[in-house]
Amino acid sequence: MAITRLPGAGHRAMPWANGGGTTIEVAIHPVGASIAARDFDWRVSLAHVGQDGPFSALPGYDRILTLVQGPGMVLDAGSHGRFLLDRPYAKAHFAGDWPIEAHLLDGAIDDLNVMVRRGRYRAEVALHRIDGAMDLAGPGTILALVLEGRINGCAPHDAWLIEGEGLSLRGQGVLAAIALQASDSVPDV
Repeated sequence: MAITRLPGAGHRAMPWANGGGTTIEVAIHPVGASIAARDFDWRVSLAHVGQDGPFSALPGYDRILTLVQGPGMVLDAGSHGRFLLDRPYAKAHFAGDWPIEAHLLDGAIDDLNVMVRRGRYRAEVALHRIDGAMDLAGPGTILALVLEGRINGCAPHDAWLIEGEGLSLRGQGVLAAIALQASDSVPDV
């Protein structure tokens, strides 16, 4: 039971696994795990996408990608279909095993990327527009990430890791609340 503040200035920037760009890692579980070793149960990151290209393959993981800023993109998953992310906070859920090609609609974008190990965790991403006060609580772990504005004095990219407690929020802006729950099985994407 704890609330840990994760200032945006402390997030780690790193290259994508496929070498096509960089991402900012907001949090990873367990502590000390890495995307390179593929030994994490869940990971939350922000990425700037400036060109079309393939996504890194992440067998055994499920992903939720949310458009944060920019004109949008299409994710082409081949036989699994296409995902159109053409407005802020549009989401796509897909398996990390699927070959995905990203095609920008009209320029660079920023996205929020949540990855969970299939069969061990499941995730949900809820977006909240806050104008005043709001209480945030739920079962399991919640990662609350400021996307716009100022909330509890925090700026975009600041976050809180909330484990078994609630958090009272005040301010104006947009917050991503990422619920991360341990699970025996995760439904197919």
